[in-house]
This record gives sequence, C-alpha cells and structure tokens, in this order.
Amino acid sequence: MHPYDVQIDSKGNPWYALNRTNKLARVDPETMAVRTFSLPAPNARPRRMVITTDDIIWYADHARGYIGRFDPATEEVKEWRSPGGEWSRPYGLTAVGGAIWYSESWMDPSNLVRFDTATETFQSWPVPDCFDGAYYMVHDSASNLWFTCHETDRLVRVEITGAQP
Repeated sequence: MHPYDVQIDSKGNPWYALNRTNKLARVDPETMAVRTFSLPAPNARPRRMVITTDDIIWYADHARGYIGRFDPATEEVKEWRSPGGEWSRPYGLTAVGGAIWYSESWMDPSNLVRFDTATETFQSWPVPDCFDGAYYMVHDSASNLWFTCHETDRLVRVEITGAQP
C-alpha cells in the first residue's frame, strides 16, 4: 500500500499516508493493528501530513492540488483546492499556530502557501530559485519555517513576523 510519511498524535498513535491510494492509516501501538480511513475522492493521493495539537490530521493531496483536514474523532474530511490549482502539487507542510504552511511544488518557481485554518483563506509567495518544491518542511521554536528546495540543493529559512494565532 506504499506507506508514506509518518506522524504521531498526542495519544502516541502513529499515522501515515498510503501513497498511491486515497487512504490514511493509524497504527495501534499496543496491538500493532492498522486501521485505514478512505478519503472521499477516489483519486485523492495524500503524501505529506501534519497533526495539529487538537489531533487533526492535515494532508497534502499531491495528485489533485488540494490540502485536506481529517478529524479522527468524527472521521469528517474537508478539502480546499490549493491556489495554484491541480498542477500545483502540494507537498511538504507544517503547522504553526492557526496556520498550515506548505509548498506548491510544481510551480515555477515553487510557492510557499499559508492556509489560515480559522478563516479558511490562503496567502502565497514565490520562493526564488526553488524549483520542484519543498519535500520536507518543519518549524523551529521561534516559528521560523525551514525547508529544502529539492532541485536547487538549497535549505531555506523563512522568518514569520507578526502574531501567530
């Protein structure tokens, strides 16, 4: 089933995307039993994920150009088309405060995108000399973003200024 990415929720449960499918999976660390969760779109292809402090699973649907939200408590899924559209290929992502940050990897150059989870609005910025996107994205204790630019062998730091909700 092509496991891809892994994140741990606040209860210690590993979650991962099943690349080449429309599924997310959770492992019970006690029994090692795997439970899969199908996303509504049969052609969804989640890759990268991040789990926010409320245990919501956010994922980048690389194939369709969407980001999505999966609530394990209700199994509700909500999705938003990325500003760059189908060919934007959302990839590396992280959560900072009330925002999901990710890369639109097939833009030329790649875009850094901020999705405000409260207002459900997007902001985008081109990242000069960053082609084929950020495969991995993390943030440090000061909420600065760090990511790699795959094709140009660069490490990028983005300082986030202003209040983070």
